[in-house]
Amino acid sequence: MREKLPVLSPAWTEHAACSPETAEAFFNGDDKRGYLGNKKDRLKAMALCAQCPVAKQCLEDAILRGERHGIRGGKTTSERDAMARSIRRHSS
Repeated sequence: MREKLPVLSPAWTEHAACSPETAEAFFNGDDKRGYLGNKKDRLKAMALCAQCPVAKQCLEDAILRGERHGIRGGKTTSERDAMARSIRRHSS
């Protein structure tokens, strides 16, 4: 049996406002639009992102990795997808 390699997190994640205790607000039942959780949890996640010192890095990381779940950098999956499309259009 092969051993799984650990997932390495970028160093900036040590400074993130989110934590394992707040994860449910960020990853609460995604759908095609990027977030299916209740409005209270979504707003909680976005409020944490708004005051997070590494929100920009988190958002960039999510877009670069094509992250398909949760709130990252204050944006849902569909919002990140729209940003990625815009970046691709403007860079071609």
